[in-house]
Amino acid sequence: MGSLQNLNWLNLNNNKLGGSISEEVGMFRSIILLDFFGNNLAGPIPASIGNLSNLVWLYLYDNDLSGSIHSEIGLLKSFQTIQLLNNHLNGVIPTSIGNVTNLDSLLLSGNMISASVPQEIGKLKSLTILDLGNNTFFGSIPASIGNMINLIMLSFMHNQLSGPIPPMFSNLTYLESLQLVDYHLKDPTKFKKPHKLIKVRPEGNRLTGNISQAFDIYPNLNYIALSNNRFYGELSPKWGQCQNLTSLTISSNNISRKIPLELKHAAQLQELDLSSNHLTGEIPSELGALPLYRFSLSSNQLSGKIPPEIGRLLNLERLNLASNNLSGPILDQLGECSRLLNLNLSKNKLGESIPFSISYINGFQSLDLSQNLRTGVIPKLLGKLHVLEKLSLSHNMLNGSIPNSFIDLLSLTVVYISYNQLEGLIPNIKALHKASFDALRNNKGLCGNATSLMPCVHATSNNISNGKSTKVIILVVLPLFGGILFFLAGSFFILRCKILRRNPKSEMAQVVDILTLWGYNGRSLYENIIEATEDFSSNYCIGL
Repeated sequence: MGSLQNLNWLNLNNNKLGGSISEEVGMFRSIILLDFFGNNLAGPIPASIGNLSNLVWLYLYDNDLSGSIHSEIGLLKSFQTIQLLNNHLNGVIPTSIGNVTNLDSLLLSGNMISASVPQEIGKLKSLTILDLGNNTFFGSIPASIGNMINLIMLSFMHNQLSGPIPPMFSNLTYLESLQLVDYHLKDPTKFKKPHKLIKVRPEGNRLTGNISQAFDIYPNLNYIALSNNRFYGELSPKWGQCQNLTSLTISSNNISRKIPLELKHAAQLQELDLSSNHLTGEIPSELGALPLYRFSLSSNQLSGKIPPEIGRLLNLERLNLASNNLSGPILDQLGECSRLLNLNLSKNKLGESIPFSISYINGFQSLDLSQNLRTGVIPKLLGKLHVLEKLSLSHNMLNGSIPNSFIDLLSLTVVYISYNQLEGLIPNIKALHKASFDALRNNKGLCGNATSLMPCVHATSNNISNGKSTKVIILVVLPLFGGILFFLAGSFFILRCKILRRNPKSEMAQVVDILTLWGYNGRSLYENIIEATEDFSSNYCIGL
């Protein structure tokens, strides 16, 4: 292939090429595009690539390349795109990278580069995409990053970088996506600019400060993730002015006070996660007007009842309100959320019985109502949740038996019903048979074929079917009745013989008197037996 000196394009992507890239690749002096992505190529990137002075696009991502990036890369003044992500490259970014001034995108994420980000990278003023995520870069973001005024996307996520955002960061007025996950930032105030931000991901940092002051209004903002930081204060009503916002996640911070009603104006909001904070007050009913599909307010200090407007969230797939102080009943309106997959209302003070409307949500995969004040029986209609995988009803006050309709829960793999007042035979399903002791313990009298339960006591004679009981009684009573008749007939015959020998007339009268004294009457005797045995009741059954 080295003889193909007039070759302009070489595209061998998504094959199963192995081995290494030959040094002869440097002989393609006319090459414009070199595309080897999605193969099994290993070894270093050949230094001879520095001879490809006409090279514009280099795609070597998704291989097993190793070694360092050669400084010869700075000789390629025509470069516009370098994509080396998802390999095993190490070493440093050569300072000569600053010479490739026409570079439009530089993607080095998913490697093992361990170094500081060179100041020379700030010379790439034409760069629109810079992705250095998922490496082991250390140190701080160089101040020269503010010179890259055309940046649209910037990612330093999952590295070991720390320190403040440079003051010149505010020059990046075209920036739409900023990803700083696990970046150990110290000052969030620079987020007030730029205003063209569309996506911001500084979660997993050590950001502190009053969250109501750290962020401005971003009319183009679509996604922001601020979870796992140290923000405090209250949520600003200004978030409602982010008209294009679809995802707002601020979990695991120190935010307090009430949820602002103005959030209802963020009419495109689909994901809202404010879990693991210190929010108080009630859940605003106004949030029921949003097109939410994921809604989590768990692990806060919210109180009051669940607003019925939650039932209007027809796109809702996941609802988590666990670990609050919510009270009152579970809403019947939840049955209208037909797309709901996961519902977690555990660790609250929700009372009354489990509503039948829950059984209308055919797609349920996980239902957790544990550690509440639920009473009554388990609804039989829960057996209609055919795709339910996890069910937790433990630590309530449920009574009665587990409905036999549970045999239809073929997808159920995990079940917790401990600490209730349940009793009786458990249904014949695998999830209950293999349930642990802790999953079934402390009930009134559950029994059956489970590793952690006692077997049920065999049915008594009171449970034998009426037909069988009647047969047994007849078999016992009729021989007895026949024996009595036989005895009476025999006695009559013996007495008659004696009478005939002595005085047939007078003695016969005596026999009649004796029989009269006994009160012998066949029909009357049978009726007495019927009365005594209460029409052959099973209570008088002998032998079973």
